[in-house]
Amino acid sequence: MDWLDKHGKRIERDADPELVNRRWSKTLNQHAKQWDIFPESDRTYHKFRAAYLRACVENDPTVDKYDFTDYAKDILGDDDESTINAYKRYEIKAGSITKL
Repeated sequence: MDWLDKHGKRIERDADPELVNRRWSKTLNQHAKQWDIFPESDRTYHKFRAAYLRACVENDPTVDKYDFTDYAKDILGDDDESTINAYKRYEIKAGSITKL
């Protein structure tokens, strides 16, 4: 979020998720490769989003760890169930830090 603010690219909360994804996925994918948060070979836009979603699920005790489609829609701002189902399969490696 800081990077987006600094570069004048912060997105409004009420922006259409599909337009945001189409416009920014390539740019964010390129920059995600520079963020040293998981192995370089895993640094893609979608893997970053999946990791973010899984960390949110793991850190929120009110969320059902096996059925969180509605929660994912709120977190990601995305109603695409095929994308969400793909993100559900993402696993965080044991011992990973999920909170800063």
